[in-house]
This record gives sequence, structure tokens and C-alpha cells, in this order.
Amino acid sequence: MQQLHLPYAGEEQYSRMVLIDRGVPPVAIRILDPHINNTADELRLVSNELQSHPGATVAVVTSKAHTRRVRSIWKVIAKEKNRDHLLVRAAPQDPFDSEHWWRSTNDALSVAREYLGLLNAWFGLPLTHSR
Repeated sequence: MQQLHLPYAGEEQYSRMVLIDRGVPPVAIRILDPHINNTADELRLVSNELQSHPGATVAVVTSKAHTRRVRSIWKVIAKEKNRDHLLVRAAPQDPFDSEHWWRSTNDALSVAREYLGLLNAWFGLPLTHSR
């Protein structure tokens, strides 16, 4: 949308609005720069931000299918940066059905994507997002 010069607030702004709607005080919400392209970039940015907040814990809310990969990627990044203060939680309203994921095209694609991402994490994140 930005390349087309069309108005788009950005995913982070929509996430901010949801957090505020759920009762998170606006001053407790931080939107980090620069724009990220994947989970590893996002977690590196979070890790770098934690440098200026020793002992702080970050809560990451993600899709149900994505929680394991987030934890795996964080282990790689935390090892690089010597950090371990991350809580990963699944969004409770996420419709992903972990017990019957093969019944839905969307859920099956999520599982396939997650396994490929897990392989990348387990091998130390050699694959990066193509820009």
C-alpha cells in the first residue's frame, strides 16, 4: 500500500488499537523501528531494545501455530545476545485447530510454514527474508 501511495496505517497501528481496546495503557505500548520483514528480524529488534531495559520481560502474542517457532527463534537470538526474558502466548481467539489442522487448507499451510521456519531456526537461521 505504501508503494502505491495509498493510506495504510500499518499492522503495528492496528495491533496498538487492539491492545488499547483490551485495556493496555497507551504509554505501555512501544512501536519499534525499523519496519521488519519476518519473525527473526522482529525478535532481534526486541532483543536489541531489551539492552536498554535490563531485567525486563517482553510478552509476545502470536497465532497458536506460531508459538513454537517464536520460542525456537528466540533461543537462537537469546543465545547470540545473552537474553532470555520472553513470554510467548497464543492469541485466545485464534481459530487454528491444532488437533485437526489437516482438515483446513489455512491450518495445513500454517503447519507447513511453521515446520519450514522451525528447520531454519534449528539450523541457526541461515535463511533470511529476500528483500
